[in-house]
Amino acid sequence: MDEYSAKTYDNYREASQRFEYFVLGLCVAVVAYAGQTLQPERFGLNSYTVEIGAILLLIACVALGLKRVERIIAFHGANLRVLEFKGRRSALAKFVLEGGVV
Repeated sequence: MDEYSAKTYDNYREASQRFEYFVLGLCVAVVAYAGQTLQPERFGLNSYTVEIGAILLLIACVALGLKRVERIIAFHGANLRVLEFKGRRSALAKFVLEGGVV
């Protein structure tokens, strides 16, 4: 991968992460607002039940979003370890091919 492609990928990854954090923060803010303004009522076929369902779905969205961010971070860590291993392997191969003794 040339330098331009690597830089483009880094910019894409950073923008993607920022958007992910923005959407996750927005969901948390909506859940906090909805929970704060919720007035207790009886369950039934009314708007209160729909609002509770929406809040529960948003909470699930936040939980899954946090899990997604956690997995993305783990993926980037694993990718970094793979790249470091490839660099060490190529340095070792170069050393051996140039006649060095291991």
